[in-house]
Amino acid sequence: MTQNLLLPSDIPVGIPLPWSIADSHGRLLLHKGYVIARQITVNSLFANCSCQIMPEEEGETLNLPEEQASPVRFPLDDLVELSHSLNTCMQAPEACADFPATVLSLASDLQRIVAADRDLALAVIFLPLPVEARLKNILDIAIVSDTVATTMRMTATSRRTLAAAILTLGLQVDLPEVFAAQRLRQLGVADSDWLNTVMQYHELKQDSQQPTGLSMEHLILETRLIQLADSYTRSLSPAHNNASMASYQLMRDIFRESGRRRDPVLGGYFIKALGSYPTGCQVQLNNGETGVVVRRTDNINCPIVMSLANGHQQKFKIPIKRDTNHPAHRIASTLNLQDQYILDPYLLWGYLPFRPHG
Repeated sequence: MTQNLLLPSDIPVGIPLPWSIADSHGRLLLHKGYVIARQITVNSLFANCSCQIMPEEEGETLNLPEEQASPVRFPLDDLVELSHSLNTCMQAPEACADFPATVLSLASDLQRIVAADRDLALAVIFLPLPVEARLKNILDIAIVSDTVATTMRMTATSRRTLAAAILTLGLQVDLPEVFAAQRLRQLGVADSDWLNTVMQYHELKQDSQQPTGLSMEHLILETRLIQLADSYTRSLSPAHNNASMASYQLMRDIFRESGRRRDPVLGGYFIKALGSYPTGCQVQLNNGETGVVVRRTDNINCPIVMSLANGHQQKFKIPIKRDTNHPAHRIASTLNLQDQYILDPYLLWGYLPFRPHG
């Protein structure tokens, strides 16, 4: 079981363990799902013995320790419910007693869900959700935009208005920019930032094929942010690509392109907020292992990866956490779609207690 040996840095603190931990003799120490509350517990564990991952079939029948994770909602379930509520609102906006308040409430819910686990929320770009494609696209844009806006230290109120504008983009998808804003006014929207963001976004969309027109200096910050988030999410989404693009190349193409769409300052915030390898992206490491990026770190080039298979493409029974700051675990490349694995977000992001049975 040498491939399952653990280091102290492999042990997550504050979230359910994604696997059971055994000592060097294979005796159970901690069961999958147990929550280690403090780093000192990890240090004590390794001071007494070496540790390894216990194969799932051996640890599955044992009882959980008394210390459990506090009950929480699985964030992706919340996103699906929010998308259903948004769809109902957009299908019959006049039926909403207070349309602006309803949308702002949904925007607040979105911010809360994303803040609960931003790395998992960002991975939604790569993960299938049981929602319509147009709603999935709106969610992707809203999540990325809120993350970048948070990095830019926008106020919570400004970010909520930004999210509200994004959530209503689908309402006016076929309308000219002036009529898009007029439609929102008819529904009671009076916030000038909300209206201007939507109006400029639609003008930008309709003008995208023209050799002249809006330049970046004529766009408000919110519109520029949404435009880049739209380009970013569409470029990464498996629904729009046959193969993954190297992340550094993607960042260069989106954020450093020449001409009137160039926005290097805002692009810099995107890179700082999202990193070179976005969560949910599947990669190959220097040691030959393949895995998925699950957490960002302070180093934009060295995220946390859960390895799924060894260098011979033999799948691990249980994914292994890798810090890509370690030379052997540095990211060598991203994977083409045909080489990628089906991902289990409950296991990879530490939500096994909430995985549906059956």
